[in-house]
Amino acid sequence: MRNRRRRFREEINLTPLLDVLFAILFIVMLTGAQSERLIQKDIEASAAEITELEAQVEELTDAGKIAELEARIKELEAELARLREQQASQDMFEADAVIVTLSNVIEEDNHILQFYVGQEGAMTDSVRMGLDKTEYIESRVTDIVEKIVKGAPGKPVYIVFHCDADKIYRKEEFLPIQKALEQLKKKYKEVFFQITEV
Repeated sequence: MRNRRRRFREEINLTPLLDVLFAILFIVMLTGAQSERLIQKDIEASAAEITELEAQVEELTDAGKIAELEARIKELEAELARLREQQASQDMFEADAVIVTLSNVIEEDNHILQFYVGQEGAMTDSVRMGLDKTEYIESRVTDIVEKIVKGAPGKPVYIVFHCDADKIYRKEEFLPIQKALEQLKKKYKEVFFQITEV
């Protein structure tokens, strides 16, 4: 009876999953904020240079110099437009990111790999693990992630494998998961993954 209660408590403990989700959100927000600051600095520098060149144009009377400065202003305005477009597309890219969390659990003495998709963490799939199923595990993980990537075309897919060391029966069971994630990252430029051990 005591073992059954303990097993039930382990299965509904969502704290590690929430920790991972918060960590992912923090990383995404931090990366976005840093990129946005760099782009904003470039925008401000370009705008300042445009203002300075416009002031020089007013002072100059030489037609050749004016034409040269006007050409430079046009170049800088085109660069400024490109940077603004890049900033807008990056904001959209990060807002549309798909977060996938993998978590290993034990259910009725079976080792299970569970897939949670989205920031709400809705479980979408699971894979039963075992040392005799390594090829099946690799194939199944690949199929599930490819389905997620194809279901969100053009969106970044952030995968975090939250590996609970207390629930590992054999370390060899987890090698095909890592191999599948590495191959998916090479195959799809939108796929990023991280493995965290508890």
